[in-house]
Formats: sequence, C-alpha cells, structure tokens
Amino acid sequence: MKSRTATIRNIVVVVAAITLISSSIPFDSYSNPTARNDMMNSSEKPINVYLANVLHGPIIITSNNDFSAQGFLGSGSESSPYLIENYSINTTGTCISISNTDAHFIVRKCLLTGGDDGDGILMDNVMNGEISNNSISQKDRPLHLLLSSNNMIVNNTISENRLQVTLHSSTNNEVLENNISDNSGGLYLLSSPNNLVANNSILAGFGTGIILENSPESTLTKNIISNNQGGIYLHSSSRSIITNNTLSENIGYGIILDDSSEVRLSSNILLNNGFGILGNSVEEWKHDISTDNLVNGKPIGYFWDLHGERIDENPYYLMIFANCTNITVENIVFDRSSITLGFSSNCTLNNNTSLESQGFGISFYYSVDNKVTNNRCNSLSLRYSSNNDLFYNTISGTSYVGVNLRVSSYNRIEGNTISGFEDGLWLYEESTHNHVVNNTISESLMYGANLLYWSNNNTFSDNHIDGVHLHEAHSNDFVNNTFSGGDIAGVDMFGSSNIKILNNNISGNSIGMSLKSSWSNEVVSNTIYGNSGGGVFLNSGTHDNLLCLNVFGNNGDADARDNGNGNQWNSTGIGNYWSDYPGTGAYYIPGDAGAIDYHPHGYTDTEPPIISNPADIEYIEGTLGNSITWSLTEDHPSHYVIYRNGILVDSGDWDSDLINTSIDGLNPGAYYFTIVVFDIYNNWSSDEVIVTVLAAEPTSIPTVTTTSTIPSENDIPHPILVVILIAEIGVVMILLVLLSKQQRGL
Repeated sequence: MKSRTATIRNIVVVVAAITLISSSIPFDSYSNPTARNDMMNSSEKPINVYLANVLHGPIIITSNNDFSAQGFLGSGSESSPYLIENYSINTTGTCISISNTDAHFIVRKCLLTGGDDGDGILMDNVMNGEISNNSISQKDRPLHLLLSSNNMIVNNTISENRLQVTLHSSTNNEVLENNISDNSGGLYLLSSPNNLVANNSILAGFGTGIILENSPESTLTKNIISNNQGGIYLHSSSRSIITNNTLSENIGYGIILDDSSEVRLSSNILLNNGFGILGNSVEEWKHDISTDNLVNGKPIGYFWDLHGERIDENPYYLMIFANCTNITVENIVFDRSSITLGFSSNCTLNNNTSLESQGFGISFYYSVDNKVTNNRCNSLSLRYSSNNDLFYNTISGTSYVGVNLRVSSYNRIEGNTISGFEDGLWLYEESTHNHVVNNTISESLMYGANLLYWSNNNTFSDNHIDGVHLHEAHSNDFVNNTFSGGDIAGVDMFGSSNIKILNNNISGNSIGMSLKSSWSNEVVSNTIYGNSGGGVFLNSGTHDNLLCLNVFGNNGDADARDNGNGNQWNSTGIGNYWSDYPGTGAYYIPGDAGAIDYHPHGYTDTEPPIISNPADIEYIEGTLGNSITWSLTEDHPSHYVIYRNGILVDSGDWDSDLINTSIDGLNPGAYYFTIVVFDIYNNWSSDEVIVTVLAAEPTSIPTVTTTSTIPSENDIPHPILVVILIAEIGVVMILLVLLSKQQRGL
C-alpha cells in the first residue's frame, strides 16, 4: 500500500509540475505592452511553443476586408486584432502574404516551411502587424517587410533560410527577442530608418549578423551576435545607436562603421572580434565611442581631434586616430589588433608590434605625411593616402596581402621585409608615383608584387621579390631588382605598356618573363637565367616591344619564344647574349612570329663567385649561437657545399648574398670548415674557416664544513669507564635471557 501510495503521490507531483510549467509559458505576453517591456529588461528569453496543429494552404491578404472574408477572428482594432494562428503551412511559394493593410493583426504560433522559392511572411505596405512565436525555416526570405511601418517581429525562431530577415523602406518597426540562426545572414535593414532591433540572438549565419544600409537613427541593443561571417555593419546609417550588444567569434569583423557619422557606441562587448571605421569624409570618422566598449576585456581607444601627443603605453585593445596631427605612437604591443589613422597627418608610428590583428595591423585612410618605421605587423594598408614613408618594417602573415596601397600615391616603401602572404605588395586602382626601394618580399603564394588597374608611374629598384605581376598598369620602371622564386613568373604582364625592365636579375622562377597583350615595353640589360619553365614568352597580342642586351641561358625548353607581332630583339646593332649561340649568323627566336635577333652575341661567364674570408673562430664547449657567415657576390648563383674535416655537412642552392651555417654542438678540438660556391656556369670559389672548440672549465665542488665525529685523544674515555660500560651491557643481556626462559616455563 505504501508503494502504491508513493507511486500515486509521485504521479500527482509530476502532473502538478507539468501543469505549473505549462501555465508559465508566455504565449500572449507580447500583446501586452507592459509585458513586452518587462521582457525587454529581462535576461531570460521566452520559450517558443509551436502548436501549429491545423494544416493550411498559403494565405494571401490584400486588404483589411480579406481578414474577415477569410474567416480570421477579430475586428482589426488594437484591442481585438485579427488572429492568424496555429497553422502549419508547407509550400514552395510564399506562406503568408499580407499587403495594403492598416488593420491590427497577429500572426502567431505558425509553422512555415517548404522550399526557398518564396518568403515565409511577406508584408508589403502594412501597418500595425505583429509576427510572434512562429517557426520559419527553409524559405527564401523568412520575413520580408517592404514599405511597412509600426509592426512588431517578436520571439520567432528563424533558421536554415536562404536569405536573412529583410526590412526594405520600412520604418518604426520593432524586431525583438527572435532566435535567428543558420541563415545566409541575420537581419538586413535597407533604407529603413528609425527601427529598433533588440534582444535578438543571431547565430551561425553565412553572412553578416546585422546590416544597416542607408538606415539612419536606428537602435541596436542587447543583441547576441556570434559565429557569423561578420557582426554588425553600418553603411550610410548616421546617428544610429549601438549599445549593450555582445559579439563573439564572428569571422570577418565585430563592428564596422562605414560612411556613417555621429554613431553612438557604448557598453558593447566584443570577444575575438575587431572594430573599424571607414568613410570618405572626415565627418564620417566622427562618432561618440566610449571606453566602456570592450574588445577581449580591453577598451577601444578612439581619439578625435588630438594633436601633438606622444603615446607609449597602451591600456587599449586597438587605437583609432581621427582628424589628428603630430601624434607619436611607439613601443606598443597590440593584442591581436591594430592602429588606424583616418584623415590624420604628420604622425609617427615607430617600433610597435601588431602581429595577430584580425584586420590590417596598421592602416591609413585619407592620411598624409606620416612615418611608419621599424614596426612588426601582420599587414599594412593605405587607402587614399599619399606622401607617407614606410621604412624598415617587418610584415609577416598568412592572409591575402601584406602591404596594400589603394588609390594612394607618392609614398615611399623602403627597406621592408614582407613574407608569407598570397601577394606581398599591392599597388591597386590608380596608385601612382610610389617608390619601392630595397625591400625583400618572399614566400608569396602568388606574386611578390602586384600592380593593378592604372597603377602607373611607379618605380621599383634594388628589391628582392619573388615575382611581379602587372595588370593594366603603365609607365612603371623596374631597375636593378632580383626577381627570383616566382612560382608563376619572375615578371608577368597583361595589358600593360611602356614598362621598363632594366638591369634586373630574373632567375630561379618557373618562367622568367611572360608578356600577354602588352606593347611598347623595354626589356634591356637583364640576366634571364635558370628559369625552369622558360626564359621570355611573348604571347599573341603582344607587339612592338624591345628586347636587347639581355643575357639568356639555361631556361627550360627555350630561352625565348615569340608568338606576338612586331617585337624587336635588337637595336642599332645591339642584340642579346645567348649561351647557346654558335658564334655566327643571326639567332632565330622560336615561335609563330618568326622573330630574329640580327646581332646576337655568345655568352660564357668565366668569372668565379666572390666570397668573403671570415676570421677563424673559437668558442667554449656547450655555448650556443655560434655560426659562420660568408658574404658572396655573383650575378648567376647556383649552389654550394660545406665540408667539416672533409665530410659533407651542408649543401643547397643560393640566391642571396649571405650563406650561414651553424657550428654549435661540437666536442673540444679543431675543425676545418670548407665552403665551395658555384655559379650556373660551374665557376667556383672556396674558403676555409678553422673552428676551435675549447673544453669547458670543470665545475668546482663546493667545500662543505662538517663537525668531525672521530674523537680526539682527549675525548677517549678512561679505561675504567670502558670496563664498567661492558659489564653493564653483560648484565642486561643475562636478564633478558632469564626473562625469556621464564615466559616459556623453563
């Protein structure tokens, strides 16, 4: 009986609990403005329950009268809205379409799905509607408001749709407490000012969480935006308010303000997401950004109209300087973020580190006469910026471009090391009259340098670059550079003219030079040697180029191939040097053009490489950082070998002016290190360095003072005392024996 009574009691408790829980579900809370305000201020989101127990076909409402005509309950007043509820609609077209109405209505607790050719709910020229507690999935646009105002979108679950929730030319609407996930984007407001977007959860979208485009004076507050392609993006949406939002792990960015002014940003939390400003006028860089906006726990450092300040301490996650002059920022280490200058001049950025920025490590917009020196960053960008000096920076990373100039002219880029990018350097969209001098650009996946779309009149000199590409770029000069290691080509041109390629070393590439649809270029006095796929290729559409005084040899199947028209391979008695020229007659260039070098020369290099003679070295056994460095000079380097006491210990190709080998880890003794360096003509030079390794000093054993336990002569006991002590021990032993026998009964 007790067991049965207990069972009955447990059932009653469970039923009572279920009843209590079900009675607490706020199905209709949003019909009550007071309840809605309470929900806005609550940190707990309501629970969505979709009954949707009535199958229904698509619903089309085109006037106020259609609500009652189609049998929907209500009168259309604010106190008695028409109700469309509990329907399950599965269609490849639009599930619910409402247009040209101002009657009050509610669409709630519906399940809308069925193919992405139509919208979940379309509202066209609609006022006074409420869309609440619905589930919308697998549609084109889950919710689409067009020319609609004073509507509410509340507590819906919106997932796996092709596009995002869209408000177009719609004002004074409220989008509250929705769960939006796994769509191509979250929420898109286009030409839709004065809307409120609050307390939504926007997750795992394939686009941006919230976009405001031409939608000023909107408010975004208390939204959670996570794991989308981007967080919040404003374009031409001035005087908007972004407050108390949480953005985390969005791939591209956290918040971007673009072509917008006087945006108020406060109390937002960004986790592993960045923040940036874009704009084409100084007014579009003026915002109200407080320091309670935190990125990974640190404030955003936004500085407006600051002048003559020096900053060498950094409490900020990132720094943005807008309309500033004569600012110095140096010795700052940034945590995954950046320094941005907008409409600023005569500033100096020196010896800062920003290696893991989510955006550009250092970026300028409409900024002039600034100096960027000795910084370490993962990228550097100039847009609409001129007369800046970028000197001796180390720029390394794995992103798309290392140094990016867009519509930026008269800048000087000198002595930088750029490595690890898809393209090391971009001069893009009319970036002209820039000087690129003595830089090293390496480990590029595509090209070391790219000159694109009317980036004209630039000069490259004394650089070491793993390939350069020109696309519709004109009147650029390349002098005394080394183009080596290009996986596509050392020099690659398309649609380019009046380019001067003078006195460069073009070797060790897949192809030395490739010209496509390019004309009136000069290729003079270059060494084009040792390119595995060929020397110079002139493709069809290439015409009227001059190639002379170049040295060709050891270039794959052909030193040159001309399929163009009217290209000249000699000038006034001066042709090119060909390693396979037999010594008499003209030199015939392979290819459809039937081109001929009428004044060729044979070429054989008999000069060995020039190698330095480092001093002999001594070091102590066990120390680290010991090495030998040889300096070399050679126009046609090939390979090297290093021997230690006659045994090969190192070898490889060389195309730079230094070879370094470690000599750590040797036992005490004398070692003879011999290097032999070869050029491509098999000329060689050698040098020997004697390395003496000294034995390390023996480790001294510390002296430990102890108290002796050996008695001195004065400490030896008196003989009588010794006898007494022995007797006492004997007595004790006898007593122990007797006691043992007594216990055994003996």
